[in-house]
Amino acid sequence: MVNILFVTHEEKRKDFLGNILGPGYFIVTCDGEKKIEGLLPLVDLVIVDFSSLGWESLKVISLARKSSHLIDVFGIGKEVNKEIIKAAQERGLSEYIDVDKDISFLPKLVKDKVEKQILISKIEEKKISENLSLS
Repeated sequence: MVNILFVTHEEKRKDFLGNILGPGYFIVTCDGEKKIEGLLPLVDLVIVDFSSLGWESLKVISLARKSSHLIDVFGIGKEVNKEIIKAAQERGLSEYIDVDKDISFLPKLVKDKVEKQILISKIEEKKISENLSLS
């Protein structure tokens, strides 16, 4: 099971994301800075709802990057100001998906990113284990 933090002001969008991604994902929504900071170490991926957050999305991305440079942050939205997207990319947004254009590739994108992150994590664990056994 993959843990996804979906940051939005609209709880009902969780169902929309769940329907697109399908089973196999545990999606938690929140929009409070303290809650976000507490959940970041527990998730595999962050998805930001640019439509409901607007410029606030930048703060979420900064929090995620501060927590871990390895965590991927995706953004989804509809009719979002291009300046917001550009600023988000400068802060470390991994991908932005415009729901008006084509959202159908989101499940594959999420799966690929999460699998990559899990592989990197396993490699890091192996390196640490090997270093400990050499000591």
